[in-house]
Amino acid sequence: MLSKNFFASSLTLAIVASALAIDGPLPLSWRWFAKTSYAPITQPALSDGSVFVAVGRRVYGLDAMTGNPKWMFPAGEEASGDFSTSPAVVGDAVIAGNTNHFVYAINKGTGATLWSFNLGTTNARNVVAGDNALYVFTGDDRVVALDPANGAKTWSADYQIEGNAVGDPLYVGGRLIYFTSSGKLTGLNVARSKPDWQVSVQSANIDGGPVSFGQSVYVISGSQVAQINPLTGRTGWVARFPARLAAGAAVSEKGGAVATEDGNVYTFDLTGRNVSKEPVKLNGYIAGSPQAAGNGIFVRMRGGSLVLIDPSRKDNKVIWEYTMSAIVGAARKTTVADGKTGETIDYVSILGPLALSDKSVYGLADDGSLFAWGGAFGVDEIGPTIKMLNPPMGATLWGQPDTDFYFKLDDPQTGIMSKSIHITMNGGEMKHDFKQGSGYLFARIRHPGSTEPGANAPLNDGRKTIVVTASDWAGNVTEKTFTVTIDNTVFDKPPAPPTSGGGVGPARGGGGRGGGN
Repeated sequence: MLSKNFFASSLTLAIVASALAIDGPLPLSWRWFAKTSYAPITQPALSDGSVFVAVGRRVYGLDAMTGNPKWMFPAGEEASGDFSTSPAVVGDAVIAGNTNHFVYAINKGTGATLWSFNLGTTNARNVVAGDNALYVFTGDDRVVALDPANGAKTWSADYQIEGNAVGDPLYVGGRLIYFTSSGKLTGLNVARSKPDWQVSVQSANIDGGPVSFGQSVYVISGSQVAQINPLTGRTGWVARFPARLAAGAAVSEKGGAVATEDGNVYTFDLTGRNVSKEPVKLNGYIAGSPQAAGNGIFVRMRGGSLVLIDPSRKDNKVIWEYTMSAIVGAARKTTVADGKTGETIDYVSILGPLALSDKSVYGLADDGSLFAWGGAFGVDEIGPTIKMLNPPMGATLWGQPDTDFYFKLDDPQTGIMSKSIHITMNGGEMKHDFKQGSGYLFARIRHPGSTEPGANAPLNDGRKTIVVTASDWAGNVTEKTFTVTIDNTVFDKPPAPPTSGGGVGPARGGGGRGGGN
């Protein structure tokens, strides 16, 4: 049983995710783009062959197979505020909250307005679909229950939350489960509009979000994960890990996974045993909770990559990784403290949860792009592209520190398999450093003994043949050959390598550009 001290740390919530058939690499089917002035963190919604997404001041209905737009709401002039909640689908309605204080119900087939509800001086923070009602968590910490057919209130009085709701609430078994800043994990009975149970906690993690499946709830505190009954709040098992955990837990049919903020992922089985002692090191910052998808678990990275893990494997747990590049011509710049532009961000990141169907995955990126991957969408028969950015092909250059060879690798279909990458020079293997988010590949020339990633010893004079090999996750292999000449009597300061964060830092993008409206 869980001791009372377990709840003295930050808690996050996850429910075991529903069974899906996603258990390996998926080809990219399409990418759609809409205008936004901020980085969206919402989750797409799926229903009857359509995908619904809130981007900026509109909600869009798209064909899930092709990405072709079916409608946009509003159809004319855009809304006076931003759609800031993930869409919820109830019957024929798509429900979304806007920062203009309204909640809108939209016909999912036509995009026409069904009804709207005015929240007064506050906004919707979350919209949650229940069995027979819609539950709106507001900015002033009320829960408003609405009839999804007409927008009428179904409770005689709104429920006032003690403190502030933290993170994303979940509806399961007739209860809304959520955390508060006042130190409570609460199971609110929607039939009585009163809590069935509350568990005291010291704090809650705003990045923790629930994922529904089965009968159990999993919470994180410090370096521990506990299984909890969502009907009673009672504790089942507790698993302990060698490091402090961030965000929430994810559990699939093959086991569960948790992560640290800096991208170390630990796995466990469904009994809470067989906890991994050594993490899967993803070398970057995670973007919210891991997310179960059938037998695998997705981890979203702030540096522009999406990683799929099989928690049941003892080794080689990563079974797919995908780099999300910025749209051509739309790379962004970070802003530093003095207002000047900083490094180039040539990747995009999925900050909110994915939408999952039987064999397809949809993710909304921070530039307003919607990615759609799926085995039913086609077959990847084209290998990665490999370009040498520096030095130019055939160049004569200095072979001493701090010379850098750098390349750009890209595979928009199934993504680059990083463990397949090799660089040789005149037949000898070179150490390299691959940045999954940006797709940059570095081979650095450094002083002997350097511990910098991708560091190689200084080069002797002469002609050098460089061969770069990479495979995508569909098994397509590309091999490219480049030649240069090393002449250490000629010194020319090496050009600076690309300044992209490359997936190792916590950077997140700003707004998108053009299209989609």
